[in-house]
Amino acid sequence: MTEEEHQEREALYSRICDTVCRAVTDFPEAKLVAPEGFQSILSGISQVWGKKGTPGIMIHSDSEGLILDVSVSLASASSLAETGKQLQNAVWKSLQPLTLQIRAVNIDILKVEK
Repeated sequence: MTEEEHQEREALYSRICDTVCRAVTDFPEAKLVAPEGFQSILSGISQVWGKKGTPGIMIHSDSEGLILDVSVSLASASSLAETGKQLQNAVWKSLQPLTLQIRAVNIDILKVEK
């Protein structure tokens, strides 16, 4: 991968993270949370390469496109399945103008808050 391709990928990933964060803030009962151990991995990456990530958002790529794993906590008063589905749809729709490379958006509910 050339330096230019690398910079383009970083810019795309940054736009994706910003878009996902905005979509999640539209759901007051949801907030992004980092999976167990994720923060220490992120700290190591930041120290070694000087890159920053967004806790709660993982972007994977394969030959068919990008897969997003979005980890959230939800308020216990909400219907977990319904809110997760609505959040997934909102994230998916918000990302459509950015790229056609996204093939999956997974919402992982890691915590239920009281």
